[in-house]
Amino acid sequence: MSKKLKYVSSKLNYELIIWVAALIYFFFLNPYVSHYSICPLNNLGLSDYCLGCGLGKSLTHLMHFHIKDSFYAHPFGVLVFFILLYRIFKLLKYQIIMFKGAQQW
Repeated sequence: MSKKLKYVSSKLNYELIIWVAALIYFFFLNPYVSHYSICPLNNLGLSDYCLGCGLGKSLTHLMHFHIKDSFYAHPFGVLVFFILLYRIFKLLKYQIIMFKGAQQW
């Protein structure tokens, strides 16, 4: 493996990959159909009391531009969505800077 490839792979940001994959996953989910969940409260039938499940539903609605349903699922869903976008762009900017540094090798 070349020195440049080792440097780039060691600087790969897995947090960026996870956040982008999560938003893509929410985009392809149908917000009106129940899905498999690993949430213990949801598996016990108490999904109305789980704030995390409500946030996931809110983001799914938001990815389909159902703003009203997103707010009803969780009032902070829109805020969390913009925080995630900010974090993704910040990580992406850092990743681009790191790749430019690797190109100088």
